[in-house]
Amino acid sequence: MQVVRYSTAADFLGRAKAWLETAEAENNLILGISKYFQSDPQRPTPYLLTIEDGDRISGAALMTPPRNSIISRMPQSASVALADYYFENKIPLPGVVGPKNTVRVFADYWKTRTGKGCHIKMSQRLYACERVLIQVESRGYFRPATEKDRSLATQWAAEFCREAGIEDEVESMTARIPYLIAIKSLYVWDDDQMVSIALVQRDTSHGIAISMVYTPAHLRKRGYATSCVAAVTRRMFDAGKQFCCLYTDLTNPTSNSIYQKIGYEPVCDSEDLVFE
Repeated sequence: MQVVRYSTAADFLGRAKAWLETAEAENNLILGISKYFQSDPQRPTPYLLTIEDGDRISGAALMTPPRNSIISRMPQSASVALADYYFENKIPLPGVVGPKNTVRVFADYWKTRTGKGCHIKMSQRLYACERVLIQVESRGYFRPATEKDRSLATQWAAEFCREAGIEDEVESMTARIPYLIAIKSLYVWDDDQMVSIALVQRDTSHGIAISMVYTPAHLRKRGYATSCVAAVTRRMFDAGKQFCCLYTDLTNPTSNSIYQKIGYEPVCDSEDLVFE
């Protein structure tokens, strides 16, 4: 096994895109983030890696320091090769996120190599939807967020990060709100006021991810989030996407139930591990 690093996102996608798209929903994080860097070559290139067995790709990884390394599903031999690459090149590795079984194999080997254990930052389940099963579930209507929503959307984005246990993302997420509104990636369910939001991001060849689904506590249990996610999913299908995907927190049974009701089906479980 050998690990190949790419100097640009375009080079990485030129080599790995077709392989990653054989499991496009599962690899949405790597594909979507790589595409983002490809569209803005002025940004510093992250670690973009393939793990190869001869002329065949066995796995892929992406890391934008100081964030955790995102890894694809890969065999144990590829996980070992990737861990050795980070270790031998003295690349600081705060943690790893990806399909549960793969990250556990990686973390076990990383501990034998470095002596560092890990703890779980978040356990998630990835879902994908190809058909919306429900109509509107609540009063109100669906619309893109506008500039008048900016202040409240910024507040809700911070609240979402804190509730999701990703406080370290508050600054970057809230700073992006004006841009997300401008490019019409942030959507709202409106019932005489903004009552729920959802973000679309990480556009890939056939799909797109939905994230930052948030309804403030005093407005929950009225079907607003269900209606918002169903509507935004339908909007993406109308725009030509074949599937939408999203991650849920496995400790939150309500969200997992809501998404399955809409038509989302499990793809795989994912873990975000932090090394100690």
